[in-house]
Amino acid sequence: FELAKKKRAATAKRLEKKHDLEHEHQLSGIVKCPVCGAGLVGNVNRKKRKDGAYYKEYYFYACKHRLEVDGHRCDYHHQWNEAMIDEAVAHVISRLVQNPDFEEKMKEKINMSIDTREADQSLEAAEKQLRQAIGVKDKLIAQLDNLDITDRAYDRKYNDLQERLENAYVKITELEDVVAQYQEEIESIRREKISADNVYNYLILFHDAYDQLPDIWKKKFFQSFIQEIQLYPEQQENGQVLKSMKFKFPVFYNGQTIEEIRWDKENTVETVCLLSKLHEAKHHINVKVDMDELDLTSAEAKATYKEIEEWVQENYGFHVTNLNIAQVKQKHGIIERENYNKPKSENSRQPGCPEEKVEAIEDALRHFQMI
Repeated sequence: FELAKKKRAATAKRLEKKHDLEHEHQLSGIVKCPVCGAGLVGNVNRKKRKDGAYYKEYYFYACKHRLEVDGHRCDYHHQWNEAMIDEAVAHVISRLVQNPDFEEKMKEKINMSIDTREADQSLEAAEKQLRQAIGVKDKLIAQLDNLDITDRAYDRKYNDLQERLENAYVKITELEDVVAQYQEEIESIRREKISADNVYNYLILFHDAYDQLPDIWKKKFFQSFIQEIQLYPEQQENGQVLKSMKFKFPVFYNGQTIEEIRWDKENTVETVCLLSKLHEAKHHINVKVDMDELDLTSAEAKATYKEIEEWVQENYGFHVTNLNIAQVKQKHGIIERENYNKPKSENSRQPGCPEEKVEAIEDALRHFQMI
């Protein structure tokens, strides 16, 4: 008994939640692996400083490689920054609910009466058959009780009535199951309507309420509203990561009611401009533009070398050079501007980046959503 108790305690300690107790992996299981289709699992990366304290936690979604593709275990190893995916999904829903027609259409759905007529009719017919079967059973019992034991055909009549009574009980049991099935179906339709109403009501308030909710409530909402989210294997050049989003309930989008949004079939570019004209140009804004900054690549625009350097210094406690950062960027295929950090001569040798600095810079690149 004591040994079993110790084992349970050890298991509980091993499974104890070690990251921020207020943090929840909001889309764990809903976001799907682009290769095998399994649900990506939320995880946390925690590293200790030399003084024993922990660096800032890094949360990510990744495939556990449980499924096989073409006879081989899934080899998709990309770690998606949780905050980036969560915010992208929240942005999509926020855009949905800000549509001027969205609230009106959703309220129409909430007020729409549920239609259980077909199930009600089937239930009524089954209950009628059940009452008839019970009536037959009661009459058979009465006939058995009224048999004349002195009758020469008593045994044959008794056996015949007994067989019919057993068949009546079988039929009653079957009809009771049918009645229960229709009752459950009707109740399920009503529960689904109530559940959908809750989601629709929350959607109407989503834009104002989302930021105020704790992670656990956000997770419950996503689980009750979103069926699955498909990702691109890698972040697209335009920054898009979501490939499609399927909902558990129909929503109003682009003038129609749908249950899935797909971005891989869309080829649209949205531009919003504000133009103004001053009759009397009395106001001036002086803007200093460094022409070298106009040549930024899409990756560089997310974080500068200085920002990466400062992030590593703050979270890891040591300094990294621009050369270190450039080498790690090159390792991950991040394109730099022409001649950036190039050696002065073809034969010059550049020192390699230490492994601990490689890990620190990679964490920084994940933090800034560059890998």
